[in-house]
Amino acid sequence: MRPPTIHFIVGRLVAVGTLVIASLVLASPANADVIANEHFMFTVTNMNPCAPQDGLVTLNFEEHRVTQQLADGTLVIHSNFHGTGSSASGVEYVVNRHQVTVVVGQTGSATFEVRRISKGSGDNVQIEATRTFPPVVDTITFRCVG
Repeated sequence: MRPPTIHFIVGRLVAVGTLVIASLVLASPANADVIANEHFMFTVTNMNPCAPQDGLVTLNFEEHRVTQQLADGTLVIHSNFHGTGSSASGVEYVVNRHQVTVVVGQTGSATFEVRRISKGSGDNVQIEATRTFPPVVDTITFRCVG
């Protein structure tokens, strides 16, 4: 049996690459036009449910939001948030949040995951949530991790 030739190997690599690219294109929503690509900065003050002794935590966020509109009018909004801040007792935190919101007509739902990590020995929190609207109904679960 002869070893494969370079031509054969290159041909196989091109074929596999083409299949990978085609599957990515076909997996994308049809006619999902980007209608907004925005950056926002804002501040949030709340409690760390895993370390209430820290007091209020003030976090400064930067959000990157990409809004797509599907052919049927559905809006799909992908948001990534990165925040830093500190608690009233001086514990510093880094927060990352990923959120996907889908709006169909006048109703919508959002799912998100949050990771709030302390820069010290403070407790970390992982939050997973779903919000539906209208009316606004939140389902939130969190875990305290080390």
